[in-house]
Amino acid sequence: MRYSSFQNPRKNWSNIDILFTKEGRHEIEKLFPNVFPLVDWPELREFFDKREKVALNVKRRNHYCGVAAVLTGVLGLSILSFVPWLSNYIAHDGLTLMAIGLLATGILLGLWMRFVSSAPRTWLVNRFWAERVRQFQFQYFVSHLPQMAEAMVSEDKIQAWLAARAEAFRQLAFDASQNPVGVYEAVVADNAGKKCWLECAGPMKVTLPSRSPERDKLISYLKRLRVGYQLQYARSQNLAANIYSKKAMAAFATKAIFGLIVAFVLISLIIAVLILSKPVDPVVMSLLFGVQGLVAAMIAGVRVMEEGLAWRAEATRYIVYEAGLTLAEEKAGSISDDEIAEGLMAVEKLAYDELRGFLIAHRDPRFII
Repeated sequence: MRYSSFQNPRKNWSNIDILFTKEGRHEIEKLFPNVFPLVDWPELREFFDKREKVALNVKRRNHYCGVAAVLTGVLGLSILSFVPWLSNYIAHDGLTLMAIGLLATGILLGLWMRFVSSAPRTWLVNRFWAERVRQFQFQYFVSHLPQMAEAMVSEDKIQAWLAARAEAFRQLAFDASQNPVGVYEAVVADNAGKKCWLECAGPMKVTLPSRSPERDKLISYLKRLRVGYQLQYARSQNLAANIYSKKAMAAFATKAIFGLIVAFVLISLIIAVLILSKPVDPVVMSLLFGVQGLVAAMIAGVRVMEEGLAWRAEATRYIVYEAGLTLAEEKAGSISDDEIAEGLMAVEKLAYDELRGFLIAHRDPRFII
């Protein structure tokens, strides 16, 4: 699907891999009628929805506060830069106080967000659990493929499957309710990747059932809703010429900062030339100093926004993730059982590394938006 430059490719994202929407469930039920009863998991969707809503609400408020801090700070510094020039035409005492107030508000709001607010941590912990339950679902499926294949052709086995699945989910929900922050911190600190596989999901291995139409349907379903869906998501993060693209916005910020620095240097040279050329018009000089201050404020504002939104780090991470998923997709599409199993396991390791990379990148930035 093609997107315009101002169209958000992730707006109303369906989360079809966990069958989150009614439309998504209908689609999968039509494509995989024998698989659907085994993978339709209302309790898991409810768990995901609860954490996702908290994360989105906190992130939205934090984002607005961050943007407000940057804009008020930049506006205050810009007005302050023009006060000497404006003083030639109007009384400037009130304007100076307003500029100082705006600048102080921006700085204090930024400091509060950085050192006092619990919003970033609340956002990350809830995002962690929303993604962790997605991992749990896939891990549980690939750990129990033979049981799934049997349940596809036996009504009795379906009930046994649903009961076992519910018990595994209760273990996950218990961990999430008893120690949500502790589990989150343990994953962040897991440099060796030992916590990739959840114990409640089953053994950390992929045992493929005997070749059959049911097995083919299962593998097709897993590739579509785990590998294919994650590839689609990773690619949506770095679309060309799109304002919601991490890569495009990182490039824009770099160009903007470079252009502003060039403008700042040119204004400085003009000021230097005028100072050396006498007589100097104080009104012109104060105007040039004001413009110079405005450019400096804009440089600071763009740099803080770039740091807070982590465009460059996000773009790099998704490029690596996409490359890994592409390779895993090729293996999962093999006719060899060993390569299929290796590809499915590789997807889970990639998803885990991507989750950790996201948590680490946003855990302690100098400014969070």
